[in-house]
Amino acid sequence: MKRRSFLLGSTGIAGLSGCLGIQSGNESGNIRPEGNPTDAPNEFVCESSEFNRHLKPYDSDNLRWGDTDEESLRVDGLSFNYGETAEISLHANERGTSDSFNFEIYTENGWRDVRGVVDDSKIGYTDELVNGGFTWELELTEEGIISASNDTIPLEVCPDLVSGRYRFIFWGLIGDGSVAVSFDIDV
Repeated sequence: MKRRSFLLGSTGIAGLSGCLGIQSGNESGNIRPEGNPTDAPNEFVCESSEFNRHLKPYDSDNLRWGDTDEESLRVDGLSFNYGETAEISLHANERGTSDSFNFEIYTENGWRDVRGVVDDSKIGYTDELVNGGFTWELELTEEGIISASNDTIPLEVCPDLVSGRYRFIFWGLIGDGSVAVSFDIDV
């Protein structure tokens, strides 16, 4: 498989961001289900040898569930059916981009992003003033996940989603750790 170069660069920003207000430390919503998932797939592998998973630009050691000193991430539910919409809200006052996230499934072999590219596309991101935060209305389908992603990159979900535990990791703030929420999807 060819090595892919993922460069940080200038791209358009998806129209999925919105002002939320300043983080108060009392944000409503959920962070993650209790306990470990019981139905984790063994692996999440795409049949195409040309498929390359989305980059993992965050440091797992600096990943925080729900809150860091500067930001707060919440999801409006802990369990969804395929096709439902999850609302994920970030409260922060930094610079970043609404496209800077990973959407991963928990497998017996660890967390794997469900998205990737099948060509030589470079995945790039720009920064913008967060000014309070972002809200993602994420339809929990293959198409919904792609439409919430950077629209200038031909990302795909491969293979199709399966029932399991998923997490949304926002890593797009300059100079801070990454923050995550997780939830279950029943397909």
